[in-house]
Amino acid sequence: MLARCARCQGTFTTDRFGLQTCPHCGSELHLADPNAPPPPPEAAPPQQPAGATPPAWGAPPPPPPEAGGGPGGSPPAQPPPPGGYGPPPGGPGYPPAGGWAPPPGRPPGPGPELPSPFAERDRRGFFIAFFETWKLTAIEPRRFFSQVRVDQTGSALLFALLAVTVGSLFQGLYSWVSGQQSALFMGQMMERMPPGESEFFQKFMEFMSGSFVLVQIAAQWVGALVWMFVGAGVVHLLLMLFRGASRGFDATLTVFAYSYGLYVLLVVPLCGSLVAAVWQLVVLIIGLGAAQRCGPGKAAAAVLTPAVLLCCCCIGGLSAAIGGAMGDAMKDAQQVETTSL
Repeated sequence: MLARCARCQGTFTTDRFGLQTCPHCGSELHLADPNAPPPPPEAAPPQQPAGATPPAWGAPPPPPPEAGGGPGGSPPAQPPPPGGYGPPPGGPGYPPAGGWAPPPGRPPGPGPELPSPFAERDRRGFFIAFFETWKLTAIEPRRFFSQVRVDQTGSALLFALLAVTVGSLFQGLYSWVSGQQSALFMGQMMERMPPGESEFFQKFMEFMSGSFVLVQIAAQWVGALVWMFVGAGVVHLLLMLFRGASRGFDATLTVFAYSYGLYVLLVVPLCGSLVAAVWQLVVLIIGLGAAQRCGPGKAAAAVLTPAVLLCCCCIGGLSAAIGGAMGDAMKDAQQVETTSL
Protein backbone atom coordinates (compact mmCIF):
# COMPACT_ATOMS: atom_id res chain seq x y z
CA MET A 1 0.00 0.00 0.00
CA LEU A 2 1.40 3.37 -1.06
CA ALA A 3 1.11 6.28 1.44
CA ARG A 4 2.04 9.98 1.21
CA CYS A 5 3.43 12.12 4.04
CA ALA A 6 1.41 15.29 4.58
CA ARG A 7 4.49 17.20 5.73
CA CYS A 8 7.21 16.46 3.16
CA GLN A 9 4.89 15.03 0.44
CA GLY A 10 7.16 12.00 0.19
CA THR A 11 5.68 8.59 -0.66
CA PHE A 12 6.50 5.27 0.97
CA THR A 13 5.12 1.74 1.11
CA THR A 14 3.36 0.32 4.20
CA ASP A 15 1.24 -2.76 4.93
CA ARG A 16 -0.95 -1.44 7.81
CA PHE A 17 -3.18 1.46 8.88
CA GLY A 18 -2.91 3.64 11.96
CA LEU A 19 0.08 5.55 13.31
CA GLN A 20 3.01 5.65 10.87
CA THR A 21 6.49 7.20 10.81
CA CYS A 22 7.63 8.85 7.59
CA PRO A 23 10.99 7.36 6.51
CA HIS A 24 11.91 10.61 4.75
CA CYS A 25 11.35 13.32 7.42
CA GLY A 26 10.61 11.27 10.53
CA SER A 27 7.25 12.93 11.26
CA GLU A 28 4.32 10.89 12.56
CA LEU A 29 1.10 10.60 10.60
CA HIS A 30 -2.11 8.65 10.97
CA LEU A 31 -3.52 6.55 8.11
CA ALA A 32 -7.26 6.10 8.53
CA ASP A 33 -8.78 2.73 7.70
CA PRO A 34 -11.49 3.28 5.04
CA ASN A 35 -13.26 0.07 6.14
CA ALA A 36 -13.45 1.04 9.85
CA PRO A 37 -17.00 1.46 11.28
CA PRO A 38 -18.15 5.08 11.88
CA PRO A 39 -17.98 6.41 15.45
CA PRO A 40 -21.20 6.09 17.50
CA PRO A 41 -23.38 9.24 17.66
CA GLU A 42 -23.28 11.35 20.80
CA ALA A 43 -26.11 10.78 23.25
CA ALA A 44 -28.66 13.61 23.41
CA PRO A 45 -28.86 15.44 26.76
CA PRO A 46 -31.77 14.36 28.96
CA GLN A 47 -34.88 16.48 28.63
CA GLN A 48 -36.28 18.20 31.69
CA PRO A 49 -39.78 16.89 32.46
CA ALA A 50 -42.67 19.29 32.13
CA GLY A 51 -43.54 21.12 35.33
CA ALA A 52 -40.18 20.42 36.99
CA THR A 53 -38.62 23.10 39.17
CA PRO A 54 -35.79 24.95 37.36
CA PRO A 55 -32.33 24.34 38.84
CA ALA A 56 -30.64 26.93 41.01
CA TRP A 57 -28.63 29.61 39.24
CA GLY A 58 -25.40 28.20 37.85
CA ALA A 59 -26.10 24.63 38.97
CA PRO A 60 -24.17 22.00 36.95
CA PRO A 61 -26.14 20.09 34.29
CA PRO A 62 -27.65 16.74 35.34
CA PRO A 63 -25.35 13.72 34.86
CA PRO A 64 -25.90 11.32 31.94
CA PRO A 65 -27.94 8.17 32.60
CA GLU A 66 -24.88 5.97 33.01
CA ALA A 67 -23.38 8.25 35.70
CA GLY A 68 -24.32 8.01 39.35
CA GLY A 69 -22.62 4.85 40.59
CA GLY A 70 -25.03 2.39 39.00
CA PRO A 71 -24.38 -1.15 37.84
CA GLY A 72 -21.97 0.12 35.16
CA GLY A 73 -19.47 0.99 37.87
CA SER A 74 -19.18 4.66 36.95
CA PRO A 75 -18.40 7.03 39.85
CA PRO A 76 -21.22 9.15 41.27
CA ALA A 77 -21.60 12.71 40.06
CA GLN A 78 -20.10 15.40 42.27
CA PRO A 79 -22.69 17.35 44.30
CA PRO A 80 -23.25 21.03 43.49
CA PRO A 81 -21.23 23.53 45.52
CA PRO A 82 -22.69 25.23 48.60
CA GLY A 83 -25.19 27.87 47.61
CA GLY A 84 -26.62 25.91 44.70
CA TYR A 85 -24.75 27.61 41.87
CA GLY A 86 -21.36 27.76 40.25
CA PRO A 87 -19.66 25.26 37.92
CA PRO A 88 -18.66 21.83 39.22
CA PRO A 89 -15.08 21.71 40.58
CA GLY A 90 -12.38 20.51 38.26
CA GLY A 91 -12.01 20.71 34.52
CA PRO A 92 -10.66 23.43 32.23
CA GLY A 93 -11.85 26.93 33.04
CA TYR A 94 -13.34 25.92 36.42
CA PRO A 95 -12.21 26.80 39.94
CA PRO A 96 -10.19 24.14 41.77
CA ALA A 97 -12.01 21.57 43.84
CA GLY A 98 -12.72 22.65 47.40
CA GLY A 99 -12.54 26.38 46.75
CA TRP A 100 -15.04 28.49 44.84
CA ALA A 101 -13.48 31.87 45.53
CA PRO A 102 -10.02 32.93 44.30
CA PRO A 103 -7.39 33.81 46.89
CA PRO A 104 -7.88 37.17 48.62
CA GLY A 105 -6.74 40.10 46.53
CA ARG A 106 -6.80 38.20 43.24
CA PRO A 107 -9.60 38.91 40.74
CA PRO A 108 -11.83 35.95 39.77
CA GLY A 109 -10.52 33.92 36.89
CA PRO A 110 -12.38 33.31 33.65
CA GLY A 111 -15.21 30.81 33.78
CA PRO A 112 -18.44 29.91 32.06
CA GLU A 113 -20.79 32.87 31.68
CA LEU A 114 -24.34 32.18 32.82
CA PRO A 115 -27.54 34.17 32.34
CA SER A 116 -28.89 35.78 35.48
CA PRO A 117 -32.03 34.26 37.01
CA PHE A 118 -33.98 37.37 35.98
CA ALA A 119 -32.93 36.85 32.36
CA GLU A 120 -34.61 33.42 32.61
CA ARG A 121 -37.79 34.77 34.22
CA ASP A 122 -39.99 33.12 31.59
CA ARG A 123 -38.73 29.70 32.69
CA ARG A 124 -38.21 30.28 36.39
CA GLY A 125 -41.16 32.51 37.16
CA PHE A 126 -41.09 36.31 37.41
CA PHE A 127 -41.10 36.79 41.18
CA ILE A 128 -38.78 33.84 41.91
CA ALA A 129 -36.29 35.06 39.29
CA PHE A 130 -36.42 38.61 40.68
CA PHE A 131 -35.83 37.43 44.25
CA GLU A 132 -32.98 35.09 43.29
CA THR A 133 -31.24 37.83 41.30
CA TRP A 134 -31.65 40.32 44.14
CA LYS A 135 -30.25 37.83 46.65
CA LEU A 136 -27.23 37.06 44.48
CA THR A 137 -26.56 40.75 43.87
CA ALA A 138 -26.87 41.77 47.50
CA ILE A 139 -25.28 38.81 49.28
CA GLU A 140 -22.98 37.15 46.72
CA PRO A 141 -21.85 40.01 44.44
CA ARG A 142 -18.37 38.63 43.83
CA ARG A 143 -19.54 35.20 42.69
CA PHE A 144 -22.53 36.57 40.82
CA PHE A 145 -20.70 39.20 38.76
CA SER A 146 -17.74 36.92 38.05
CA GLN A 147 -20.05 34.48 36.25
CA VAL A 148 -23.06 36.44 34.99
CA ARG A 149 -23.34 37.23 31.29
CA VAL A 150 -22.66 40.87 30.46
CA ASP A 151 -24.38 40.89 27.06
CA GLN A 152 -27.91 40.88 28.53
CA THR A 153 -28.09 44.52 29.57
CA GLY A 154 -31.79 44.74 28.69
CA SER A 155 -32.72 42.34 31.49
CA ALA A 156 -30.36 44.14 33.88
CA LEU A 157 -31.92 47.54 33.14
CA LEU A 158 -35.45 46.15 33.50
CA PHE A 159 -34.49 44.62 36.85
CA ALA A 160 -33.13 47.96 38.06
CA LEU A 161 -36.16 49.97 36.94
CA LEU A 162 -38.56 47.54 38.59
CA ALA A 163 -36.67 47.73 41.88
CA VAL A 164 -36.54 51.54 41.77
CA THR A 165 -40.25 51.70 40.90
CA VAL A 166 -41.23 49.51 43.85
CA GLY A 167 -39.03 51.48 46.23
CA SER A 168 -40.28 54.83 44.90
CA LEU A 169 -43.93 53.78 45.28
CA PHE A 170 -43.43 52.95 48.94
CA GLN A 171 -41.40 56.11 49.52
CA GLY A 172 -44.14 58.14 47.82
CA LEU A 173 -46.70 56.47 50.07
CA TYR A 174 -44.71 57.47 53.13
CA SER A 175 -44.44 61.03 51.80
CA TRP A 176 -48.18 61.15 51.21
CA VAL A 177 -48.89 59.96 54.77
CA SER A 178 -46.52 62.54 56.24
CA GLY A 179 -48.07 65.18 53.96
CA GLN A 180 -51.49 64.35 55.32
CA GLN A 181 -50.23 64.83 58.85
CA SER A 182 -48.67 68.14 57.87
CA ALA A 183 -51.93 69.17 56.17
CA LEU A 184 -53.85 68.64 59.40
CA PHE A 185 -51.36 70.80 61.28
CA MET A 186 -51.39 73.48 58.58
CA GLY A 187 -55.21 73.40 58.47
CA GLN A 188 -55.34 74.37 62.11
CA MET A 189 -52.94 77.24 61.44
CA MET A 190 -54.84 78.45 58.34
CA GLU A 191 -57.99 78.91 60.38
CA ARG A 192 -56.26 81.85 62.09
CA MET A 193 -54.81 83.34 58.84
CA PRO A 194 -56.29 86.05 56.62
CA PRO A 195 -58.39 84.75 53.64
CA GLY A 196 -55.70 85.52 51.00
CA GLU A 197 -52.89 83.74 52.81
CA SER A 198 -55.03 80.76 53.76
CA GLU A 199 -56.04 80.22 50.10
CA PHE A 200 -52.40 80.19 49.00
CA PHE A 201 -51.42 77.66 51.67
CA GLN A 202 -54.45 75.52 50.79
CA LYS A 203 -53.33 75.19 47.16
CA PHE A 204 -49.77 74.50 48.27
CA MET A 205 -50.87 71.69 50.60
CA GLU A 206 -53.04 70.14 47.87
CA PHE A 207 -50.03 70.04 45.57
CA MET A 208 -47.77 68.58 48.25
CA SER A 209 -50.26 65.89 49.24
CA GLY A 210 -51.17 64.61 45.76
CA SER A 211 -49.34 65.84 42.66
CA PHE A 212 -46.02 66.18 44.40
CA VAL A 213 -45.96 62.47 45.27
CA LEU A 214 -46.52 61.47 41.62
CA VAL A 215 -43.84 63.93 40.48
CA GLN A 216 -41.45 62.50 43.06
CA ILE A 217 -42.00 58.92 41.86
CA ALA A 218 -41.57 59.87 38.19
CA ALA A 219 -38.44 61.92 38.96
CA GLN A 220 -36.81 59.03 40.81
CA TRP A 221 -37.59 56.61 37.97
CA VAL A 222 -36.20 58.91 35.26
CA GLY A 223 -33.26 59.95 37.43
CA ALA A 224 -32.29 56.33 38.05
CA LEU A 225 -32.40 55.53 34.32
CA VAL A 226 -30.29 58.57 33.41
CA TRP A 227 -27.81 58.12 36.24
CA MET A 228 -27.26 54.45 35.38
CA PHE A 229 -25.88 55.42 31.97
CA VAL A 230 -24.10 58.59 33.13
CA GLY A 231 -22.56 56.98 36.21
CA ALA A 232 -21.56 53.86 34.30
CA GLY A 233 -19.99 56.00 31.58
CA VAL A 234 -17.94 58.08 34.03
CA VAL A 235 -16.78 55.05 36.01
CA HIS A 236 -15.95 53.14 32.83
CA LEU A 237 -13.77 56.00 31.59
CA LEU A 238 -11.90 55.94 34.89
CA LEU A 239 -11.53 52.17 34.64
CA MET A 240 -10.04 52.62 31.19
CA LEU A 241 -7.65 55.20 32.66
CA PHE A 242 -6.65 52.73 35.38
CA ARG A 243 -6.37 49.86 32.83
CA GLY A 244 -9.21 47.97 34.44
CA ALA A 245 -11.89 47.85 31.71
CA SER A 246 -10.99 44.54 30.10
CA ARG A 247 -14.55 43.48 29.19
CA GLY A 248 -16.05 46.65 27.74
CA PHE A 249 -18.84 49.03 28.69
CA ASP A 250 -21.53 46.32 28.84
CA ALA A 251 -19.88 44.77 31.90
CA THR A 252 -19.83 48.12 33.72
CA LEU A 253 -23.45 48.89 32.80
CA THR A 254 -24.53 45.40 33.90
CA VAL A 255 -22.99 45.90 37.35
CA PHE A 256 -24.55 49.37 37.69
CA ALA A 257 -27.99 48.12 36.65
CA TYR A 258 -28.08 45.10 38.95
CA SER A 259 -26.72 47.16 41.86
CA TYR A 260 -29.74 49.48 41.54
CA GLY A 261 -31.86 46.53 42.63
CA LEU A 262 -30.83 47.42 46.19
CA TYR A 263 -33.07 50.49 45.99
CA VAL A 264 -35.99 48.20 46.64
CA LEU A 265 -34.91 48.82 50.25
CA LEU A 266 -36.70 52.16 49.98
CA VAL A 267 -39.69 50.19 51.24
CA VAL A 268 -38.04 50.51 54.69
CA PRO A 269 -39.11 53.87 56.13
CA LEU A 270 -36.65 56.49 57.40
CA CYS A 271 -33.33 54.63 56.93
CA GLY A 272 -34.05 52.68 53.73
CA SER A 273 -32.50 55.21 51.36
CA LEU A 274 -29.27 55.51 53.40
CA VAL A 275 -28.86 51.74 53.71
CA ALA A 276 -29.52 51.26 49.97
CA ALA A 277 -26.97 53.94 48.98
CA VAL A 278 -24.16 52.53 51.17
CA TRP A 279 -24.93 48.93 50.21
CA GLN A 280 -24.98 49.83 46.51
CA LEU A 281 -21.55 51.46 46.83
CA VAL A 282 -20.10 48.26 48.31
CA VAL A 283 -21.76 46.10 45.62
CA LEU A 284 -20.45 48.40 42.88
CA ILE A 285 -16.84 48.08 44.06
CA ILE A 286 -17.00 44.30 44.50
CA GLY A 287 -19.06 43.73 41.35
CA LEU A 288 -16.90 45.86 39.07
CA GLY A 289 -13.76 44.15 40.33
CA ALA A 290 -15.27 40.76 39.54
CA ALA A 291 -16.99 41.62 36.24
CA GLN A 292 -14.08 43.55 34.74
CA ARG A 293 -11.47 41.11 36.15
CA CYS A 294 -9.56 44.08 37.60
CA GLY A 295 -9.84 43.44 41.34
CA PRO A 296 -11.43 45.60 44.05
CA GLY A 297 -8.55 48.10 44.17
CA LYS A 298 -9.00 49.57 40.69
CA ALA A 299 -12.77 49.29 41.02
CA ALA A 300 -12.74 51.27 44.28
CA ALA A 301 -10.50 53.92 42.71
CA ALA A 302 -12.86 54.30 39.73
CA VAL A 303 -16.00 54.44 41.90
CA LEU A 304 -14.68 56.74 44.64
CA THR A 305 -12.69 59.17 42.48
CA PRO A 306 -15.78 61.17 41.32
CA ALA A 307 -16.98 61.45 44.92
CA VAL A 308 -13.57 62.61 46.11
CA LEU A 309 -13.32 65.20 43.31
CA LEU A 310 -16.83 66.45 44.09
CA CYS A 311 -15.96 66.82 47.78
CA CYS A 312 -12.76 68.70 46.89
CA CYS A 313 -14.71 71.06 44.62
CA CYS A 314 -17.32 71.68 47.33
CA ILE A 315 -14.66 72.32 49.95
CA GLY A 316 -12.80 74.63 47.57
CA GLY A 317 -15.97 76.55 46.72
CA LEU A 318 -16.97 76.84 50.38
CA SER A 319 -13.49 78.03 51.32
CA ALA A 320 -13.57 80.65 48.56
CA ALA A 321 -17.01 81.83 49.68
CA ILE A 322 -15.93 82.07 53.32
CA GLY A 323 -12.73 83.88 52.31
CA GLY A 324 -14.69 86.35 50.19
CA ALA A 325 -17.18 87.00 52.98
CA MET A 326 -14.39 87.56 55.49
CA GLY A 327 -12.64 89.93 53.09
CA ASP A 328 -15.82 91.95 52.58
CA ALA A 329 -16.37 92.08 56.34
CA MET A 330 -12.84 93.35 56.92
CA LYS A 331 -13.28 96.03 54.24
CA ASP A 332 -16.54 97.16 55.81
CA ALA A 333 -14.87 97.30 59.21
CA GLN A 334 -12.04 99.39 57.84
CA GLN A 335 -14.47 101.79 56.16
CA VAL A 336 -16.44 102.18 59.39
CA GLU A 337 -13.22 102.82 61.31
CA THR A 338 -12.08 105.41 58.74
CA THR A 339 -15.43 107.18 58.83
CA SER A 340 -15.42 107.33 62.62
CA LEU A 341 -11.98 108.92 62.61
